Amino acid sequence: MVTNVDKSLLRPPVQHDLGKPARPLQELDKLDMWRTGNQRYNRRPYPSARPKIFISETPRNKRRVAPKLNPFINDPAASPADSPLKPNLFGAFHFELPNPRPNGYGPDHVDLVPPSLESLARNPRFVRRPPETPKAAPANPPQTHEPGSAIPGAFPMPDGVEHGVHCNTNTGPQQAKIQTKQPRERKRRRDNDDSEIGRLKKAVRRKFGDDVLGEEEQLLLKQLDALHVNYNYRTHLFKYREAMERASNGDEERAQKFARRDVVVEKLVEMESEEEEKAKKRREMEEDERQRLEEARRREREKARKQKEIEEIERERLRRWVEELAERGRQQEQERLQREAREKEEAKRRAYEDMEARRRIQENIRKARELFSAGDAGSIRRQFEEYEGKWIELKDGRQLPPLCFNILPWPILGCIATQPSDITRQRVEEFVYHPLRSGMESKSRRDRVRMEMLKWHPDKFDAKVLGKVIDADQVAEGAGFVARYLTQLMEEETEKENRGY
Repeated sequence: MVTNVDKSLLRPPVQHDLGKPARPLQELDKLDMWRTGNQRYNRRPYPSARPKIFISETPRNKRRVAPKLNPFINDPAASPADSPLKPNLFGAFHFELPNPRPNGYGPDHVDLVPPSLESLARNPRFVRRPPETPKAAPANPPQTHEPGSAIPGAFPMPDGVEHGVHCNTNTGPQQAKIQTKQPRERKRRRDNDDSEIGRLKKAVRRKFGDDVLGEEEQLLLKQLDALHVNYNYRTHLFKYREAMERASNGDEERAQKFARRDVVVEKLVEMESEEEEKAKKRREMEEDERQRLEEARRREREKARKQKEIEEIERERLRRWVEELAERGRQQEQERLQREAREKEEAKRRAYEDMEARRRIQENIRKARELFSAGDAGSIRRQFEEYEGKWIELKDGRQLPPLCFNILPWPILGCIATQPSDITRQRVEEFVYHPLRSGMESKSRRDRVRMEMLKWHPDKFDAKVLGKVIDADQVAEGAGFVARYLTQLMEEETEKENRGY
């Protein structure tokens, strides 16, 4: 299978007016596809051999005209410099090998013969091929696919888009036009100096110049051109043989290189997967953190709402408590006013009763003084009887009206006590030891004092009498005087008995 040659890079040979033969085939420089501006659109990871084109020589005294692109390929065999009986030297050196490039972009064979000489080696003398129908641009933008991982530097390429040889190294193939570089004069001269035959041809042309050549000179030039072509054939044959040998020798090294690149690619893929996993985990963590923050904000809002409700309830409770407290204060104030009014009424009533009691007491005192002034012994006995009768009523626990100070049975004779100062020791002693007191004739002085002390003991007196009187303070003071005087009398009598009187 022969690789199709881009027709835009080929042109038919042109003969000059002087009948000079066409220039031999020249090989253009190979373009390094890796030097393009955008590696994403490289169609061929490895540059292939460029086809050779025919370069015709124009006389120096004539202007060089740019060749026209011909859609048909003129076979080099049509050149007058080639012999019609030239044998096919390269028919046995064409081999088809499996495609060493797994990405499917490169050629599927290795040519031992230059593509420009394929027609000379295998085709008839003159070949004309119909023009190819240009491919229409795709309606939709091409889809991309990932290349094989074993090709380093391979990038996703659009499917279904084919480009010619990219000649402009500074512009991507999408924007560059398929164009042919014009051969440079300096390069032609350098290529012609590559062989001894070329130098001979130059020497012949310098010698004859532009003169009309004879048949011998023309035959000599034809022979030199044939030798030049044969030299180029051998040179290219050896070159492609060496390329084949280098390719066969470099298979193992290339396989190792690809294996190393595969390891690197696997590591890169693994690192990329790890990065994706880390990014996924990071996104999950960020999502969890976002949800956690959202939940925290929701809890804060719920807490604030509950706190607000609690504050509202507390304010309502305080308001009701203040109202209740104010109502209770008003009620207490009313009760206090009512109580004060009752107390005032009670105080007025007690004052009236006290006044009446004092009036009666004064009346009784007046009557008693009248009796004592008469000095009647019967009145003294009646006074002792009245004293004992009052104590009997106090001890029985009868229901008695409130008692005044002067109504109580005080142990004094000759007067009625109206205040604590009326009770003196002399009067108490006279009352206790009086001979007219009935029932005391057989008792000693000490026994009389003991009997009176039992009546006027502070604990018993407070329990039985003090709760029934009005002037409790004066009564308690008078009872204290009586108890103290009786205690003194008891001590004196005890001392007398101890001394033996």
